[in-house]
Amino acid sequence: MRPGWTRDDIYRICERGYSLHQQGRYREAAVIFDGLIAVDPDNDYCRDALAAALLALGEAQRAVEQLDTVLAHDSGHLAAAPGASKLTSRWTTSLPPGQILKF
Repeated sequence: MRPGWTRDDIYRICERGYSLHQQGRYREAAVIFDGLIAVDPDNDYCRDALAAALLALGEAQRAVEQLDTVLAHDSGHLAAAPGASKLTSRWTTSLPPGQILKF
């Protein structure tokens, strides 16, 4: 975590991002969670939340990248594993034959 920030600071801003997501304001939520990841790159909750917002925005590849990072931190992460699996399955079935999906 960057100096000058506390867990409480991040939590309060996360609440705002969550609220925006619940209101369907996915782009704004994504901006908040992306910013929080810049402050605290190891915050898996923010990465999960960013992935959810990106998925809602139709940015599946970027969502998978966030979930892959979460799984790299913790391979048993229960929120990311099903999400990454579901995204991978959904996305790869829509790819043209022979196209490789990069993770």
